[in-house]
Amino acid sequence: MSTKIMTNGGTGLVISNYNSDNVFPLLPLLSQEFPNWTIDKIKNYIRLVISKKEDVAGILVAQNEALYYVGMLIYTHQTVSSELIENTTNGNFQMELWLKI
Repeated sequence: MSTKIMTNGGTGLVISNYNSDNVFPLLPLLSQEFPNWTIDKIKNYIRLVISKKEDVAGILVAQNEALYYVGMLIYTHQTVSSELIENTTNGNFQMELWLKI
């Protein structure tokens, strides 16, 4: 399930990468995050995320001392084309971005 421990941080939580495509241990957290998704859609999404290199996408999980999953962070690194960023007249940047799931 989880591989290398990244940090313990004195909080009693163990933070690690989640590399298994077995979503059942994370299902309580995932079903709260994606309440309208079917289990099959959640499984496919998790498989897609963990199939990428860790510097592109992944899942960090937090486990308490009893080894229950109490939190997670699903991350993806995406490159944005410079055509989508424009400088406004007041010097702030504005970005138009469309995400597909």
